[in-house]
This record gives sequence, C-alpha cells and structure tokens, in this order.
Amino acid sequence: MEDLFSEKYENGFNERIGIEIEYQLLDETTLDLTDQVDLLLNKVGEDESIGPEIFQSCVEIKTIPVSNTREAYNYFQKKLQTINYQARELGIKLCSLGVHPFNQRISKTTNRERYLELEREYPYITHNQLNFATHVHIGMDSLEQTLSVMNQMRPLIPLFLAVSASCPFWKGEETGFVSFRQYLLKHNFNGGIPPHFEIPEQFKKFCRAALNAKAIHSLKDIHWDIKPRPDLGTLEVRMMDAVPSLEEAMAISALAHCTVRALKRISLEKLLPNVFWELLPRWAEEVNYFQASHFGIDASFIISEEGKTLPLREMVYALISAIKPFAAEVDELEDIKKLERMLEGGLPYQKIAKLYQETGSLKDVVNFMTVDSQEFISDIPVIDLSLVPSLHEDLTLR
Repeated sequence: MEDLFSEKYENGFNERIGIEIEYQLLDETTLDLTDQVDLLLNKVGEDESIGPEIFQSCVEIKTIPVSNTREAYNYFQKKLQTINYQARELGIKLCSLGVHPFNQRISKTTNRERYLELEREYPYITHNQLNFATHVHIGMDSLEQTLSVMNQMRPLIPLFLAVSASCPFWKGEETGFVSFRQYLLKHNFNGGIPPHFEIPEQFKKFCRAALNAKAIHSLKDIHWDIKPRPDLGTLEVRMMDAVPSLEEAMAISALAHCTVRALKRISLEKLLPNVFWELLPRWAEEVNYFQASHFGIDASFIISEEGKTLPLREMVYALISAIKPFAAEVDELEDIKKLERMLEGGLPYQKIAKLYQETGSLKDVVNFMTVDSQEFISDIPVIDLSLVPSLHEDLTLR
C-alpha cells in the first residue's frame, strides 16, 4: 500500500514537466520491428533517461523535469543524436508512430519480471496491444488538485487524440481509424477514460479495492488516458500517439502542459465558456472518444446531453486560443503556434495518408517517418559520435 499512496508533491517537479516518447526499433533492411532493445541498451550504456518497455521492439526516452517544451526538445535532441548513432551501428532505425503499419509477427517480451508477469496473465491481449505513445507528466501541488484537473481534462481527451493521431494502418491494412492504437487499447479494463473522483479518499478507496482484487499491483498497472501519479507528484497525460517528429511531439506536449496549467487556476467552464456549460454524460464522452479516433480533426463533438454538436476542429482552435496566455508564461507560445501550423499543413495521420496515396507502399511510408529521414533531418542530425557530448552528461536546465 505504501507504493500506491506515497505522495511526493514538491519533489522537484512543481511547475515543471517531464516527457516520455516510445520509439519503434526497426530492422534497417525490412523496416519491420526488430527485438533488439537489450542489445541497443548495452551499446548505449547505463542511462536513466533511456530504457525498455514491455516489448523488445521498443525503446523509451524520457526527460528529467524541465521548465518547458523548448528545454525538453534540447534534451531529446541530445539523447537521440547519440542513441540514433548507436542504433545505426547495429542496423536499427528508430521510428515514432502510434503502431507499426505492417508488422504481422508477435514481438518478444522484454526480460523484466513485471513485463513477464503481464505476459503470463494476459498473453494474447498483451501481444495484440503493441503500441507507442507520448506521455507528459505535469507537476501538481496535491492529490486533491490532481483529481480536480483530471476530472476537467476528461472531456478534452478527444482533442488530444485527434491532433496526435498517427496510425491509420495496422498489419498492412487501412483501418478506417486515424488512430487505430486507441481501438487496440479500448478493451483494456484499466485503460481509456478515467473514472470521476471527487476527493482523494475515493481514489485511494479504488486503489485499495483494485489491489485487494489483484486487478493491479501498483500505480503503473493503471493505464487511463489521464492518471494521477502521487508517487511522482504529477498528473500524467498519456492519450497521445507517438508522432513522427520532435517538433510535433513538443507541440502536443505544450498543449497538454498549458491546458493543465490553465485548469489548475480556472475551471473548464471558464476556460471554454461557450462549450462546456454542463458536465457531459459518460455516453457522450465515449462517443466523442470513438469519433476522434475514427475521424480525427473532422469529427463532430457532442457538447450537451441533448446531443448538440460542434466540429472538433473548432474545439481545438478554441482550446488553443484559450491557453495562449498560459503558454506565454512558460515560453511555450512557439510550440502552440506550431500546433496551429500542423492543423493547417497536415496532422501526422494526414501526412501518412498522403504519403501512402503518393507511393502506394507502407514500407516507403515507414522509411519516410524514421528519425533520420529527409523529412525530419533537422530534428535529429546524423553526425559522428565523436562530435556528440557524452550520453551521460545531462543538460543544465535552468
């Protein structure tokens, strides 16, 4: 129980954020997933910011607590410069998409006890939920504040799904979804839209019951799209797909950061007064969730229990406009403007669909989305390792 309820607010996060991105490991010849995370980590060396996930075809990179997305960008760029060089030495390419578009085989489970236990308990389900995400931790002041913000973030989940969607293909097929990752995760009993908790004791009561029922073993076993992390002192926003470039990842991370910062200070009704004048029923939240993962930015968004709707695109623009003052406070306005340019020039799933229409090849699409492709070369220049500062020499973030 101590693991579940230890609260570490004021632990260094405070107003800071931490960002985690899960990268696919690809064979450089076939561009299919390859199970080589341990080989890659051994070559990279020990680094707390770089680690495995449940499957051997994934590597996760995470920042230390930083002040804003610009600092996070610099941190990621440094780490990726080095890890990408090491990966290329092993014949591995790194790619950032919500799911692999044409992988057919089952990836091997990473040899860590927690992951092996999940495989033993849910073997088929676990292997058919191979996905890659962007997670953003935002520092909070208390569990009470965390739950209040989480409740208000729930109706906004579809907006984040739409702008980050990056996986319209799965197992070589066009799925009809802009984010098939969300469909794969929908059947997770401890995933999706979080429950509503009025007070901390309700959340703790849930945790006790889930623990007693052996539904969870720790907070890490809860995979809601937004979840409290009192053990870290953060609210974790985790519904976003992994997206192809760092610039895009920072734009959607800034949206998460600034929205949470706004909701720490004012209510959702005051932030978006022309939209959220009443609490949406659960059925409406579920429909909005499905519509966003299916139709993306062109979905309709239910705003009342009578079924009144607005275009989701308008909702996203309204949220962006509302949080710009909060973005300016933490020097993230440029990343929010980048999100506006993405909306005009093409969101990740739209770029992927356009590439496929032009090439007719999912392999070409995947190759174009790797971190050292011509499209994203400005993000991660491929340079000689001797020119890269040591992987273990962290940036000084002020």
